[in-house]
Amino acid sequence: MSRGFHVVVGNPPWVSYVGRAAHPLDPRERRFLSEVYRSFAGYKNLQGVFIERGAYLLRDKGRLGVIVPSSMSELDGYAPTRDAHDRFCACDPDLADLGTDEFAGVFQPCMALVSTRRPEGNHLAKGARWPVERRDLDVASRALMERLAALPPLPSALFGERGLQTSGGDVARLALSADPQHGVALRAGGDIEPFLRATPSYYADATEFGTRLRTPLDWQRVRILIRQTARVPMAALSDGGAFRNSILAGFESDAYPAAFLVAYLNGSAVRWLHYVRHRDARQGLPQLKISHLRAIPAPVFRELVSPLARLGATLSDANAGISPVDQAAIDDGVADALGLSRGEREVVAAWKPRFHPPARATAKAIDTSYRPCSSS
Repeated sequence: MSRGFHVVVGNPPWVSYVGRAAHPLDPRERRFLSEVYRSFAGYKNLQGVFIERGAYLLRDKGRLGVIVPSSMSELDGYAPTRDAHDRFCACDPDLADLGTDEFAGVFQPCMALVSTRRPEGNHLAKGARWPVERRDLDVASRALMERLAALPPLPSALFGERGLQTSGGDVARLALSADPQHGVALRAGGDIEPFLRATPSYYADATEFGTRLRTPLDWQRVRILIRQTARVPMAALSDGGAFRNSILAGFESDAYPAAFLVAYLNGSAVRWLHYVRHRDARQGLPQLKISHLRAIPAPVFRELVSPLARLGATLSDANAGISPVDQAAIDDGVADALGLSRGEREVVAAWKPRFHPPARATAKAIDTSYRPCSSS
């Protein structure tokens, strides 16, 4: 491309046309943007259109520099924007993470997207993540994250959405205790802790929610309850009861029984990987997503599924949380299943006191038969 700009820089407007903060958009304009811009798909937004247009207007080896929300670098919904950009430009390595304090009045984490116009036909993998710098990771931590992230993930069918979708108006129709009208018990995210399924916080009137409430059989198919607003996975076995959309659903398979999965999700190595890998976990209001759960690596050593399942079943039957002693046993089992070396275990152990959900001091230690494998 001989024509075009040498440099395109800017701070495009951050305008979303989907979700809770969606701006109105004329149907004709929506249709035009959908037809002209590849970026206007997934999470439809205006900054993605600016990125695509700016990249297109560059000449060969021209430079693009824009300020955008950090979430654009990795969330699946922004994959069309990344793909549209990467058709034309190659990102610089370690893009600057500006955080939330770089600009007055800006509370959404942001980054600097800096890239160079590439020769035609040199296209990256579709929707590949942009390489944002990680000043919080040392060499050993980055190596461990990359190794675990490269492992095959757990089957995607093990996780899904099943909770009652509620809005602000719906909450006012829920009761805090059961009565003749409100007979459907509903758990919320705050009712779930590691190996602890608390009494439901809400009760619903089935006649008000109608088909939005799933059938008892649908609830019974859910085997694991996973708290959604959390920095790391926190899971408990389900008793077949109903729940709101602040809880994510886990299922089981012959290869991965529910008792194993609940132990695996509550293990420090899995939690560490989630925290360092997903920006959502490190932001002000952390959100666990289905895509995060489906990215968790499967165990390297499948023969350790059974001993972890025994641990998970014992702790789940007690439904009393987890003691520090039992957390250490779970952590050893998960580290063994993932094949962590001694040095890799030290990386996880150094992180654990700062970001790990505390074990319940009141939980009694349970005598388990699991014994950790030796590590090099």
